[in-house]
This record gives sequence, C-alpha cells and structure tokens, in this order.
Amino acid sequence: DIVLASLTTQPAEAIGMQKSLGKIAPGYDANLAIVDGEYFDPKSRVVSVWIEGQEHYIAPRSVPTFLGTWSLKYSGSAYELKIEDPLKKQTSAKQKSIPTYIQNDFYKGSISINNKSVEIYNLDIFESSISFTIDGSTLGLKGTLSFSGELSNDQIVGTVKSYLDNSLSFQADRKKIDKKNERTIEKFSDLSIFYPEGAYGLLKDPPKPNAILINDATLWTCGPKGTLAEWDILFVDGKIEQVAPDITVPQGSAVVIEGAGKHVTPGLIDCHSHSAASSINEGTQYITSEVRMRDVIDPD
Repeated sequence: DIVLASLTTQPAEAIGMQKSLGKIAPGYDANLAIVDGEYFDPKSRVVSVWIEGQEHYIAPRSVPTFLGTWSLKYSGSAYELKIEDPLKKQTSAKQKSIPTYIQNDFYKGSISINNKSVEIYNLDIFESSISFTIDGSTLGLKGTLSFSGELSNDQIVGTVKSYLDNSLSFQADRKKIDKKNERTIEKFSDLSIFYPEGAYGLLKDPPKPNAILINDATLWTCGPKGTLAEWDILFVDGKIEQVAPDITVPQGSAVVIEGAGKHVTPGLIDCHSHSAASSINEGTQYITSEVRMRDVIDPD
C-alpha cells in the first residue's frame, strides 16, 4: 500500500490535485493502468492505460485462437476438426492480437472421420465465436449442417442446425501437441575480440619491428636536457637505443616515423585505481581535470 501510494495519492497531493487524481472514486479523472496480473508482479503485463476516460492499448489484447486440430463430438460420433491459416501456420493455444473478423478467405478448415473428409465453408470467426457450414453427405450425414459455438479454455461448445432446422449440441476439444524436448546446441559467438577494447582495438597483433626511428620530433626528456626540438630517437628491441639531433640507420633496418610537428614524451604513470575506492570522479561534469584522487592516494 505504501509503494502504491507513492505512485498515486502522494504525487497527487504534492501537486495539489488530490481531489481529482490518484484514486479510483466518483468525481476523479479516469486515469487508469490495466495489468493482466498483480500490479507489482514482475511477470504482469501492462495491457492498456486510460487517460481521461480514453483507453490506449499498450499490449494487444489476448484473444483465443481456433487454429489447430480439435476432437469434435456430434450425434454420438467423434470427428476431427482442423482449422488452419494457409498463410501462417500457427498452433499455439493463444494468439495475442486485437480481435478481428476472420472470413473463409483467410482461414481454411475441414472435418473428417474414417478417412473421409469434407471442407468447411462460410467460416466466420470473431473473438471467441465461430460459425461454419459443411455438406454432411460426404461424412454420411444428411444435408447441410450449420455449426455455431463459443470457445472457452480450449473447448468449443455450441449447436448444429440441420437442413430440417433441427438443433443438436456439439463439443470440440483442442488436441494437445506433444512437443519433444529437443536439446539445442549452443553456437560459438561470431563476435571478434579487439585488443585493446574500444575504437582503436585491433583484431590481430600489429607488426613488431625490431627497430623504430622517430625523426625530427619534439622530445620531452623530463630530464636535464629539457625539451629538444627536431631531434631523433631510436628504439631497438623495445628500449631507447639513441637520442640525437640526426640519427641515420641502414635502409630497411628500422621502421621510420616522420615526427615533424609531433611530440614524444615518457610514458605517463597514472597512479590510481578504481577498485574499492570512492570520491574518484566528479559527479556532475565528466571532465578529467576534476578527477579527485584523495581517497585513493591517501585513504586515511
């Protein structure tokens, strides 16, 4: 009740409209939420909402379907009734769609017994009602028979009118479909892993040259020599081999990177961790200049 009030009466009071909103009572606006189960049940579905008396469907109404195979009992005999959609095979017990008027052009059907079958015609379906006609002579019955019935809980109950206008009852029960528990084999994902993660990741390791020469770059030594403009730096086997104004290497012995207009600095040591730490990032503006490391560097 407290949670429901926090969504209904309390907000209405907060905005000063407690006399017209927040309750289902005479004089209140017809603003409603319709669910198909308990309101706070995670499995419940919001079917529709009412706004000032107008219903707006969120999820289509659940309407029973006549599609499938039925065991039809009439006049002491058991027949098989089949109703199918030639355009879309459907065998589920329920069809979630807005009720529509179905004519014979869409659904097809037949009634059979002892290897004898007859097509049904004048097939009309609306919501849970069905009516159709058959020529009974093929099945050993006399004349034209008109069926009309109502569907409830996988059972159709109704009446049959003969050509003599006599009425008898009939009952049809939906035949259950045995679904085999087929084990599905999980497939490996087709997604590729990039290293490092993000926009600049690579599918494969890049070439690993033995030597790399960067020439004519601005070198930030962070040492006594300070910043060196238009200098070269040579790396061999992952280590700095030489730093000089002009380095020459044999052709093809190193990958040469033109560093004019570019800067080379030592690797930056970002001495912080996000693990089990608070007060790391400023909470309203995501900008690195406002990152605070107080509780990480000195947690005491």
